[in-house]
This record gives sequence, structure tokens and C-alpha cells, in this order.
Amino acid sequence: NPENKSIVVLNQLYPVGKYGHYASYFEDEVKTITVQRDPRDIYIAAKKINTTYSSWIPTSNVNDFITYFKLINKRDIMNEPNELIIYFEDLIYKYAETSQKIDDFLGIKSPKIKKYFNAERSIDNTQLFLKYTEYSEDIIKIEKELHEFLYDYSNIKKRPQWLNSF
Repeated sequence: NPENKSIVVLNQLYPVGKYGHYASYFEDEVKTITVQRDPRDIYIAAKKINTTYSSWIPTSNVNDFITYFKLINKRDIMNEPNELIIYFEDLIYKYAETSQKIDDFLGIKSPKIKKYFNAERSIDNTQLFLKYTEYSEDIIKIEKELHEFLYDYSNIKKRPQWLNSF
């Protein structure tokens, strides 16, 4: 923090679920926002859309993906007071509510509503598992094995079409 800012934002300061261990290395309070995403969409995005960017995600075998996903989402401690866990999908389908939750957690009032994150564009990166029906057997396996990580789409309208996923 060479400019001595009161708030510094970093991406992936430490591994998911390791909050308590890594926060002890900082003398100032560290607040962490962990963004989770539906594993069905992660699988499809890595397999069909972001193949170069996501090449490290195992998708040639759905069982390998499930094992990988469980490993990276293993948490040492749940419900840390300085950690907020949100879903990527909530930033799209419940933008105002989720943005307010982030502001409240950080103790700020964000003046840049929708300046850096475009929910209208990012919506095309959700419900991908419905678009790529050729992977329906893999999706059924993911739903069975990773059910606790699935986003609850029960009150969300199903996507009739997707424009440009990225």
C-alpha cells in the first residue's frame, strides 16, 4: 500500500477456506469476499467456452472434475466473521441485494454501481449446463456429487437463449 490508502483491494490474496491462517500475517483487519459459482457452469465454461483460460481445470473426465472441485472448495473453518461468501449468480440475479450486502460487510457505500461488473452481460455465463445438453449425463453426476455447491435456480427464470458467453 505505497499510497497509504484506507482500502486496498486484492484478488486471491490466499486460498479459499484458509482465511484464519493467512489473515494472521496482517496487522490490519483483512476482510475477505469469497465468490462461489455453480459447479455445473464452471464445468461447462472450462470445457466449452474458456478452454485456454481454464485449461488447468480437469474436464476430460467428469469424475476428475468432481474430485478437483471438492478439493479446491475444502474449507478449514466456516463462518469467519471477516469473510463474506456470495454466489457469482447472486451478483447477476440479485444484484442490488448482493451489492448492498457487500457494502454492509465492508462498511462502505459504493458509488460505482455497475461500473466494473455488468450483470446484463454476465448473465450469459449462467445456466450454461442447460445450453450444452450434450453433457447432461455429466451434469447429472455433478448435481449428485456436488449438490451442496449448486446455485438454487428454483426462483430464477430459465434462460431461453444465450448471447455471448465469455
